[in-house]
Amino acid sequence: MRCTFGLILLATGLLAQSALQPRMISGVVVDASGKPVQGARIDHGGSRTGHLTGVEGRFGFVTTTPAVVVRKTGYQSHFMRTENAVGGRIVLEPAHPFAACTLDAAPAHAVKTGQDIDYTSAATIIETKEGQTAIVCGNSPSWSFGIPDDSLVWQSVDYSESIDYGGVVDARGKTKDGKYWRYRGVFGSSCSYSKVDQMTAAALDCLMGKSRDSGCQQCVDQR
Repeated sequence: MRCTFGLILLATGLLAQSALQPRMISGVVVDASGKPVQGARIDHGGSRTGHLTGVEGRFGFVTTTPAVVVRKTGYQSHFMRTENAVGGRIVLEPAHPFAACTLDAAPAHAVKTGQDIDYTSAATIIETKEGQTAIVCGNSPSWSFGIPDDSLVWQSVDYSESIDYGGVVDARGKTKDGKYWRYRGVFGSSCSYSKVDQMTAAALDCLMGKSRDSGCQQCVDQR
């Protein structure tokens, strides 16, 4: 039994180690007409600086992360697992907004504001069967990098994202454990929720604002 357990631990360790091995990813980014997209940004590759496509829409770099996102203002973003991601052709479609609400009415909610030396914040709170949950918004240069957290992206099995011409990134995903999350914001300002079930996510989406304000002050619709 000890031998079997030891082999399991060894195999698990080797799998984890292989997942962190540096890998080269490369490809070309084009629009729906097939024209190369210059200046598309590839994020979540272990660096906040990201990587940009050249004149011919090509990119290539080494990463140890499991997934990256290809972004360009005015387009739907492209989520890509890095395993065997070499030489791919990525087509970016025009951006379209997410449905603001799929329910008959927005849920009852309360708003709690807060302030720290470094930021101001507000939580839009709803009641669920599991207790309270909230959309949390904040403003300050250290509050938001303008994109969702790396770990949420890497854990996602379903992912969708759009960037409007105001530069607002609207991303949502479903993680491996069946939980839902959403991020809507720009650098220095964002609203988000995470680790909720599908029904709660639908309720919180009804409170997410549709503003194209580049500062994202109306990322939550206080109806």
